[in-house]
Amino acid sequence: AWQLAGLPEARRELGVDHVVTGYAEGNAAAVLGALARGEALPEVIAGEGVPAAAIPAIRGASTMGVVEISRGCGLGCGFCTIARVPMIHLPEETVAADAATNVAAGQTSIAALSEDLFRYGAEGLTANPGRLLSLLARLRHIEGLRLIQVDHANLTSVAQYSDTELIAVHRLLVGANRHRYLWVNVGVETPSGSLLRANGGGAKMGRLADGAWGEFCAEQVRRLCRAGFFPMASLVLGLPGERAEHVRRALAWVDALKRERLSIFPVAYAPVDGSAGIGRGDLSRSHWELMRACYRLNFRWIPRMYWDNQAGAGVSLAKRLAIRALGQGQVAQWRALFASHARRAGAWESEE
Repeated sequence: AWQLAGLPEARRELGVDHVVTGYAEGNAAAVLGALARGEALPEVIAGEGVPAAAIPAIRGASTMGVVEISRGCGLGCGFCTIARVPMIHLPEETVAADAATNVAAGQTSIAALSEDLFRYGAEGLTANPGRLLSLLARLRHIEGLRLIQVDHANLTSVAQYSDTELIAVHRLLVGANRHRYLWVNVGVETPSGSLLRANGGGAKMGRLADGAWGEFCAEQVRRLCRAGFFPMASLVLGLPGERAEHVRRALAWVDALKRERLSIFPVAYAPVDGSAGIGRGDLSRSHWELMRACYRLNFRWIPRMYWDNQAGAGVSLAKRLAIRALGQGQVAQWRALFASHARRAGAWESEE
């Protein structure tokens, strides 16, 4: 929605008359009513949220069993659409009702949706492990519920949990299932604290000094690995102010974690205002080397994670074997692509 909101030509090409941005329980009914009456409305409509207690429970199964446990973030990162939307947490009763609705409809595995799982129930940025453990324990009492998959987590919240608490969270999420790859997205963005702060990510680092951010992230990722999680870390390429030394530092950060069971995804910087971000022609040889290093990890672990998750979802052995064979072909293509672009980027730099 946020991408279409800033691109009127794309909206018209796709036949989209109106885009509603943000949370919209507060005015969605009024907007639809106005459209039904034929009233003129702007092409881009700002949604209006409601307090957590007023968010209604779902009435039918959700796509992929998604169950919202909190919304918003509010940490202020300049590359995020909800950077200034404060985080609120849905009551346990609403979350449990949504999970039960999915299970009753045959969605026996759910996805607990939050921008920061470990901040559920928190006051501000101070984590409250007891609230999250209480919620997960309540969900575990729903008969027929299998895996509880998660989404995002902030490493400064992870750091406020003891190793014992992290293990307890993991056990409640997987339940009696034998999942070994319970993934969770963690936004590192860059191991350079000064670069992250310059792009509005100071709150994301908590009280850490800029120089401590990279090693702090590496240690929290290792703690998640030891607790049984499969971290999927993101690194943003081309942040405003990025220099060659930042890319080299990121490459060293990835290399220090190469023996861990995790994946690291480089993501091209895309401004939330719809303006141009970093393109392929902007990537240096070092960028491509960084991507190759990340995908060496990904090619090793992602197929295993995918196999594990599909098995848990009940996908047949024949289909899993077919997907694995196709995946091996894709891996070979991606390896060749990275090598080719690294060589070409190196040639461009030499000419310059």
